[in-house]
Formats: sequence, structure tokens, C-alpha cells
Amino acid sequence: MNKNYLEYSLTPTNLLMVSSIEFDPNDEWIEKINISSMRGHFHLNLKFELRDNATIHSQAQLKQKCNMLLAIIEDELSFSYGIKLHHPHFLGLYLNGNRQPATHQGIIIEPVTLTKPDEELLLNQICVAVQNRNSNVYKRLYRNVLQIADPIARFMLLYSLMQLALEADNQKQVDDFIRITSWYNSTLDRITTRKGANFKETIYSWLRNAVGHTQESYMIGGRSYSFEEILEEIDRFVDTLSLITRQAIETNKI
Repeated sequence: MNKNYLEYSLTPTNLLMVSSIEFDPNDEWIEKINISSMRGHFHLNLKFELRDNATIHSQAQLKQKCNMLLAIIEDELSFSYGIKLHHPHFLGLYLNGNRQPATHQGIIIEPVTLTKPDEELLLNQICVAVQNRNSNVYKRLYRNVLQIADPIARFMLLYSLMQLALEADNQKQVDDFIRITSWYNSTLDRITTRKGANFKETIYSWLRNAVGHTQESYMIGGRSYSFEEILEEIDRFVDTLSLITRQAIETNKI
């Protein structure tokens, strides 16, 4: 198999494949796409094998290409078999068989392995909450938002939940809170796209406003970015925003 590829996992609710399928996608960057079931479970593994000329492109560019092809695959699977598909999980870019480090500037929330002290702390926390019937509406809203598969919708609702938890009357109050968290990076601030204004917004407010006021392209640092590239940025920053929103809830509503 080609050692240069991007790998994804996809979770359909009721589809198993007996054998793998492989085909030529007729693409200038992608040589082959391989789809197989993962060990008899309801998980599909997809590998997008790269042509030699594709490795000169950035990880973000390659992901954008594969995401477009993956969306078509999802459409066909969903329509043909009437199945619900959970949001695909990007497993990594591999060059010469070695996984490349992520190039995003956000935080990817990795799988959590609990130690024995962690388990005891969690047990006590759950036990106290159940015994005292401590149902917190903000924790419930947070859980429901995290279950949303689409990263764009999840980002927008996380931002709205943060506003709600902060009881913020305006964007400045939200940005002021973001700027005191450990995840804030001032180098990511951007000049607002609001007409007649020239102040800086945090990357999270800027991206939220970019979706809310859709344009065909945006000028950032002298370079024009398409709306599709803005959506790719949201995908990179949504996990970081989930941590900031959780802190807003912990600080103000628990």
C-alpha cells in the first residue's frame, strides 16, 4: 500500500462491510480510496492514498480535498442504505508511513484514560451529584451541544452557550473573558470585518461572526481566504472553544 495517505474513521449506525473496496477517484492529488470495516464493528476505515505530487501541499489543503470527497462518500452511503452517519474522525496524515504532527493552532481533545485516583474522584463526584439530585442545566446544555456531529453547528452553539453562561450583553464581554483563559493567544486576534470599525476580535468571535455574516472571501494578513477555508478553521478551533465554554460554565454557573 502507498505509505502516503490521510486516514479517517466513520461510524454508521447499522452497516458492516464483509470486505474492503478500493477505487480510483479520478483526482489530481488522490490516487486511490480504500474503505473497509474495522474488526467487525460498526466503524469504517477510509484511506486516501496520495499521488507523489500531492505531498508538496499543506496538511490543511489535503484535508480540505479529502473532506470534499468524503462528503460525497457519506452522501452515497446515507442515501443508499438510509443510515445515520456520525461525524467522521480524522486519524492523521501519514508520510512514508509516519504520522505527521497536526498543523492546526487549536487543541484536539484526545481520548481520556482515567487513572485509579481519577476514577475514585469521578465516582465521588457522580455519587454526590446523584444523591443530592444536583441537575445543572448548563452541564446538560453543554453535553447536548458536544453531541452535535457537525463542527460548524457545534462551534456556533458553544459560543452561544458561553455567552449565556457569562450573561454577556455584548461581544466585548465575551472576548474579555476569553482573553483571561489559558487558551487565549493574542497572535490569533483579527481585525473585525464590521464596516466602519477597526478593533481586534478574538479568533473565536471573528470566526463566529464570519459564519453569521457570510462573504465569498475574507482578507487576512494580506491574503484572501475563501469561506470554505474559514469553515476549515472552525473545525480546527472547535475543541478549544469547548474547553473555554466549559470554563465559563464552571466559573459562573456551578
